Amino acid sequence: MIPAPTWVLPASPRHGVAIYAQRVAGLLRPLRHDLRISGFDRLDDGPAHVQFTDRLWGATPEEAAERFRRFASGRVTTVTLHDVPQPSDGPERFPRRAACYAAVVAAAAGTVCSSDHEAQLLREHIDPAALAAVIPLPLAPSGEAMRPAPRASVGLLGYFYPGKGHAEVLAAMACAGLAGSVAIEVLGGASQGHEHDLQRFADAASDQGFEIEVSGYLPDAELLARSRAVGVPVIAHQHISASGSLNSWIEAGRRPVALRSRYTEEMERRRPGTLNLTTPDRLGDAIAGADPSSTWQAMAVRPEETARAYLDWWKRMAA
Repeated sequence: MIPAPTWVLPASPRHGVAIYAQRVAGLLRPLRHDLRISGFDRLDDGPAHVQFTDRLWGATPEEAAERFRRFASGRVTTVTLHDVPQPSDGPERFPRRAACYAAVVAAAAGTVCSSDHEAQLLREHIDPAALAAVIPLPLAPSGEAMRPAPRASVGLLGYFYPGKGHAEVLAAMACAGLAGSVAIEVLGGASQGHEHDLQRFADAASDQGFEIEVSGYLPDAELLARSRAVGVPVIAHQHISASGSLNSWIEAGRRPVALRSRYTEEMERRRPGTLNLTTPDRLGDAIAGADPSSTWQAMAVRPEETARAYLDWWKRMAA
């Protein structure tokens, strides 16, 4: 049997990338009982597979790239990239992040992206010759989806940060005349450093006549229950590249309203019927016109597909 590298867990357990790594580790273990799973503090110098997003590896893109280079210089390292840079990062941050990810790809023995869209971003903006395997994010079964009586609310799921789509949803709901009749539920808390941004958003929603509730961090079981209870689930991130929040809606049995993009169109092709795609100018109408039955879906979930794809990829790498 060809050995697989040690699956390395990030140090910040509540970060979305760390949650992904923990979930995939749990899917890999039943298929490869000999698979080593470790934190950075207990690693030997053997082959390792790590997760990379610059904010988890350093305070700046340059620091993150240098830390990854030092790590990969001591062992054969394969990597799953997250939050692949794109021009919407802004003129100051995008070139620095692009250079960081180019350094990571150059230092790694193999690279994984979580969508065709991300792999295309990699070739378009980081390295035209980059070869990345595409292994989509896993979906975990969550049992039979109970359908509570619909609430007059819109749900926005995941960590809050500017550009995640919350402001766009608020503006669209205001234009559609939903103030006073539909509440806004933010299922999650602020991404680190964006606590004041979240408060400003909540204040703006209140000032415009919307009832708003910010849940803060929710344990898995409570997040699932709250995801099933909201009236209309929405994903409005316009610069999305791979989304755990979108997966969380689907795992809860929901069919969210989502802005049309290269990524969401790819996800709809992979999992037909799981998204209600719309455009920014039609977002308010899509929310206002969402029939309760249209926000639910039933999809056969096979979470082990992600784990098998990793094992197959490692075998091809070792061949």
